[in-house]
Amino acid sequence: MKSRFEKRRLWRVRHLRSADVFCAGLLITGAFLLNPSIELRFAQFLLFWCYAWLLGKKNNALITLCVMLGITGFNLITPYGKVLAEWGSFRLTHGALMGGLRKAITLEGLLMLSRASIHPELRLPGAFGALLADCFRVLEQISSRKALIKNGRIIEGIDALLLELSEDEAELRPAPIEPPRTVKDSLLLLAATTLPLILTVSAYL
Repeated sequence: MKSRFEKRRLWRVRHLRSADVFCAGLLITGAFLLNPSIELRFAQFLLFWCYAWLLGKKNNALITLCVMLGITGFNLITPYGKVLAEWGSFRLTHGALMGGLRKAITLEGLLMLSRASIHPELRLPGAFGALLADCFRVLEQISSRKALIKNGRIIEGIDALLLELSEDEAELRPAPIEPPRTVKDSLLLLAATTLPLILTVSAYL
Protein backbone atom coordinates (compact mmCIF):
# COMPACT_ATOMS: atom_id res chain seq x y z
CA MET A 1 0.00 0.00 0.00
CA LYS A 2 1.44 3.34 -1.08
CA SER A 3 2.04 6.07 1.50
CA ARG A 4 0.50 9.51 1.18
CA PHE A 5 3.95 10.83 0.29
CA GLU A 6 4.26 8.34 -2.56
CA LYS A 7 0.73 9.10 -3.79
CA ARG A 8 1.52 12.83 -3.97
CA ARG A 9 4.74 12.12 -5.83
CA LEU A 10 2.99 9.85 -8.34
CA TRP A 11 0.28 12.46 -8.90
CA ARG A 12 2.95 15.03 -9.76
CA VAL A 13 4.68 12.63 -12.17
CA ARG A 14 1.40 11.82 -13.92
CA HIS A 15 0.01 15.35 -14.18
CA LEU A 16 2.85 17.90 -14.30
CA ARG A 17 5.79 18.12 -16.67
CA SER A 18 9.05 18.57 -14.79
CA ALA A 19 10.29 21.26 -17.20
CA ASP A 20 7.05 23.25 -16.79
CA VAL A 21 7.34 23.11 -13.01
CA PHE A 22 11.00 24.15 -13.22
CA CYS A 23 10.21 27.18 -15.44
CA ALA A 24 7.41 28.19 -13.07
CA GLY A 25 9.89 27.97 -10.21
CA LEU A 26 12.32 30.29 -12.00
CA LEU A 27 9.58 32.86 -12.54
CA ILE A 28 8.49 32.68 -8.91
CA THR A 29 12.11 33.01 -7.72
CA GLY A 30 12.42 36.42 -9.33
CA ALA A 31 9.17 37.61 -7.77
CA PHE A 32 10.19 36.24 -4.37
CA LEU A 33 13.54 38.06 -4.36
CA LEU A 34 11.91 41.32 -5.49
CA ASN A 35 9.36 41.28 -2.66
CA PRO A 36 10.32 44.10 -0.24
CA SER A 37 7.82 43.08 2.48
CA ILE A 38 9.04 40.65 5.14
CA GLU A 39 5.46 39.69 6.02
CA LEU A 40 4.46 38.92 2.42
CA ARG A 41 7.78 37.18 1.79
CA PHE A 42 7.04 34.95 4.78
CA ALA A 43 3.61 34.23 3.29
CA GLN A 44 5.37 33.19 0.08
CA PHE A 45 7.67 30.93 2.08
CA LEU A 46 4.63 29.18 3.58
CA LEU A 47 3.24 28.73 0.07
CA PHE A 48 6.49 27.17 -1.12
CA TRP A 49 6.43 24.85 1.88
CA CYS A 50 2.93 23.71 0.90
CA TYR A 51 3.93 23.34 -2.76
CA ALA A 52 6.87 21.11 -1.88
CA TRP A 53 4.69 19.00 0.40
CA LEU A 54 1.89 18.67 -2.15
CA LEU A 55 4.36 17.62 -4.86
CA GLY A 56 5.72 14.76 -2.80
CA LYS A 57 8.66 16.24 -0.92
CA LYS A 58 9.30 15.60 2.78
CA ASN A 59 9.79 18.75 4.85
CA ASN A 60 11.16 18.77 8.39
CA ALA A 61 9.55 21.64 10.29
CA LEU A 62 11.91 21.36 13.27
CA ILE A 63 15.08 21.57 11.17
CA THR A 64 13.67 24.47 9.16
CA LEU A 65 12.76 26.35 12.34
CA CYS A 66 16.17 25.74 13.91
CA VAL A 67 17.97 26.98 10.79
CA MET A 68 15.85 30.13 10.66
CA LEU A 69 16.39 30.82 14.36
CA GLY A 70 20.12 30.25 13.93
CA ILE A 71 20.39 32.68 11.03
CA THR A 72 18.35 35.30 12.86
CA GLY A 73 20.29 34.86 16.09
CA PHE A 74 23.66 35.08 14.33
CA ASN A 75 22.58 38.33 12.69
CA LEU A 76 21.82 39.84 16.12
CA ILE A 77 25.53 39.75 17.00
CA THR A 78 26.03 42.97 15.04
CA PRO A 79 23.43 45.42 16.41
CA TYR A 80 22.19 48.35 14.34
CA GLY A 81 19.07 50.46 14.30
CA LYS A 82 16.65 51.21 17.10
CA VAL A 83 17.36 49.42 20.41
CA LEU A 84 14.37 47.24 21.37
CA ALA A 85 15.80 45.64 24.51
CA GLU A 86 19.06 45.43 26.39
CA TRP A 87 20.51 42.74 28.65
CA GLY A 88 23.92 43.69 30.01
CA SER A 89 26.24 44.24 27.05
CA PHE A 90 23.80 42.63 24.59
CA ARG A 91 21.45 44.89 22.68
CA LEU A 92 18.48 43.68 20.65
CA THR A 93 18.05 46.12 17.79
CA HIS A 94 15.28 46.47 15.23
CA GLY A 95 17.63 46.61 12.25
CA ALA A 96 19.52 43.44 13.19
CA LEU A 97 16.31 41.57 13.98
CA MET A 98 14.59 42.50 10.73
CA GLY A 99 17.74 41.84 8.73
CA GLY A 100 18.12 38.39 10.29
CA LEU A 101 14.49 37.51 9.67
CA ARG A 102 14.76 38.63 6.04
CA LYS A 103 17.87 36.49 5.49
CA ALA A 104 16.31 33.46 7.19
CA ILE A 105 13.03 33.72 5.28
CA THR A 106 14.84 34.28 1.98
CA LEU A 107 17.20 31.33 2.40
CA GLU A 108 14.51 28.87 3.51
CA GLY A 109 12.07 30.21 0.93
CA LEU A 110 14.54 29.58 -1.89
CA LEU A 111 15.26 26.13 -0.49
CA MET A 112 11.57 25.21 -0.36
CA LEU A 113 11.00 26.65 -3.83
CA SER A 114 13.85 24.58 -5.24
CA ARG A 115 12.43 21.46 -3.60
CA ALA A 116 9.05 22.19 -5.16
CA SER A 117 10.33 22.98 -8.67
CA ILE A 118 13.26 20.57 -9.15
CA HIS A 119 12.52 16.87 -9.53
CA PRO A 120 14.54 13.80 -10.55
CA GLU A 121 12.72 13.59 -13.90
CA LEU A 122 13.84 17.09 -14.94
CA ARG A 123 15.13 17.28 -18.50
CA LEU A 124 16.01 20.53 -20.30
CA PRO A 125 16.73 20.90 -24.05
CA GLY A 126 20.24 21.29 -25.43
CA ALA A 127 23.64 20.23 -24.10
CA PHE A 128 23.82 23.09 -21.60
CA GLY A 129 20.24 22.45 -20.52
CA ALA A 130 21.03 18.79 -19.92
CA LEU A 131 24.10 19.71 -17.86
CA LEU A 132 22.12 22.27 -15.86
CA ALA A 133 19.30 19.83 -15.23
CA ASP A 134 21.77 17.19 -14.06
CA CYS A 135 23.34 19.65 -11.59
CA PHE A 136 19.98 20.69 -10.19
CA ARG A 137 18.80 17.10 -10.00
CA VAL A 138 21.91 15.87 -8.15
CA LEU A 139 21.72 18.75 -5.68
CA GLU A 140 18.07 17.99 -5.02
CA GLN A 141 18.81 14.31 -4.49
CA ILE A 142 21.66 15.07 -2.10
CA SER A 143 19.41 17.42 -0.12
CA SER A 144 16.66 14.81 0.13
CA ARG A 145 19.11 12.15 1.36
CA LYS A 146 21.22 14.17 3.79
CA ALA A 147 19.79 12.12 6.67
CA LEU A 148 22.05 9.26 5.54
CA ILE A 149 25.06 11.18 6.86
CA LYS A 150 24.92 10.78 10.63
CA ASN A 151 27.24 11.78 13.45
CA GLY A 152 29.97 9.22 13.97
CA ARG A 153 29.28 7.55 10.61
CA ILE A 154 30.11 10.29 8.14
CA ILE A 155 32.20 8.16 5.76
CA GLU A 156 29.62 5.35 5.72
CA GLY A 157 26.87 7.89 5.17
CA ILE A 158 28.67 9.49 2.22
CA ASP A 159 29.27 6.04 0.70
CA ALA A 160 25.57 5.17 1.06
CA LEU A 161 24.59 8.54 -0.42
CA LEU A 162 26.85 8.14 -3.46
CA LEU A 163 25.65 4.57 -3.99
CA GLU A 164 22.00 5.64 -4.00
CA LEU A 165 22.78 8.53 -6.35
CA SER A 166 24.54 6.20 -8.80
CA GLU A 167 21.60 3.80 -8.73
CA ASP A 168 19.12 6.62 -9.31
CA GLU A 169 21.15 7.97 -12.23
CA ALA A 170 21.26 4.52 -13.79
CA GLU A 171 17.49 4.24 -13.50
CA LEU A 172 16.88 7.74 -14.88
CA ARG A 173 19.29 7.51 -17.82
CA PRO A 174 16.48 6.91 -20.33
CA ALA A 175 14.44 10.06 -20.90
CA PRO A 176 11.27 9.80 -18.80
CA ILE A 177 7.90 9.92 -20.52
CA GLU A 178 6.35 13.27 -19.67
CA PRO A 179 2.57 13.45 -19.13
CA PRO A 180 0.45 15.24 -21.72
CA ARG A 181 -0.47 18.84 -20.99
CA THR A 182 -4.13 19.18 -20.10
CA VAL A 183 -6.16 22.33 -19.60
CA LYS A 184 -6.95 21.41 -15.99
CA ASP A 185 -3.33 20.72 -15.01
CA SER A 186 -2.07 23.80 -16.87
CA LEU A 187 -4.57 26.03 -15.08
CA LEU A 188 -3.57 24.49 -11.76
CA LEU A 189 0.11 25.22 -12.39
CA LEU A 190 -0.76 28.73 -13.59
CA ALA A 191 -2.73 29.41 -10.40
CA ALA A 192 0.13 28.13 -8.23
CA THR A 193 2.53 30.40 -10.12
CA THR A 194 0.29 33.46 -10.04
CA LEU A 195 -0.40 33.47 -6.30
CA PRO A 196 3.20 34.27 -5.22
CA LEU A 197 3.40 36.89 -7.98
CA ILE A 198 0.28 38.58 -6.59
CA LEU A 199 1.89 38.75 -3.14
CA THR A 200 4.92 40.53 -4.59
CA VAL A 201 2.77 42.98 -6.54
CA SER A 202 0.72 43.64 -3.38
CA ALA A 203 3.88 44.74 -1.57
CA TYR A 204 4.26 47.65 -4.00
CA LEU A 205 0.63 48.83 -3.83
